[in-house]
Amino acid sequence: MDIILSTYFNNSLLPRVQQPGFFDNFDRPTSDTAKLSLTSGEGRAWRYDSTGIAPVWRCDSLGRAVNRSGDTRNFAWLDALATNGKLKVTAVTLGSTRKGGPVFRYQDPLNHLFVAQGTASGPLTIYKRVAGTSYVLAASSYVPVDGDVYEVELNGQNIILRVNGNTVATATESAFLGETRMGLYGSSDSFSMAWDDIRFTPTN
Repeated sequence: MDIILSTYFNNSLLPRVQQPGFFDNFDRPTSDTAKLSLTSGEGRAWRYDSTGIAPVWRCDSLGRAVNRSGDTRNFAWLDALATNGKLKVTAVTLGSTRKGGPVFRYQDPLNHLFVAQGTASGPLTIYKRVAGTSYVLAASSYVPVDGDVYEVELNGQNIILRVNGNTVATATESAFLGETRMGLYGSSDSFSMAWDDIRFTPTN
């Protein structure tokens, strides 16, 4: 007679092993003190950085992530535990100055990659920031509107920017290839911007 032993067990006291990727729908109004709190998908804590004054990111009553206050550049990020994948977020409200967007392969406030508009009426652009100086990697011809869904696909040095599923810009960049932090970038003159449904889906 064969004896089958069950090796399944579930111990809530054991720490969970974090899996690559994350998701947050921001459907939880939070205070300036609580900030963005924990992601809706995995219950992971958001982290924050800026170029000076401590930033305040929070979930508003409409279920959106907003950068309420801070310095010239403000960041909310998570460790995606992967370098390659797709970072997707909905730009619910772009506001008037539009200096914000998804940040990826984030090292610190002075060194990272990001997507934003160069001017309020300008097209979406993929940027590299090194030692605080921004460089254009690729400029699209697309000027975004409220409700657009941005998607940044990272595959080694290759970067593809899509809006609503359509490719608008591509770039090749070797900087920060080992960085796994992904999230949102905001600015002191763009506090009216609002974001929803951010997700990072790893591909490796």
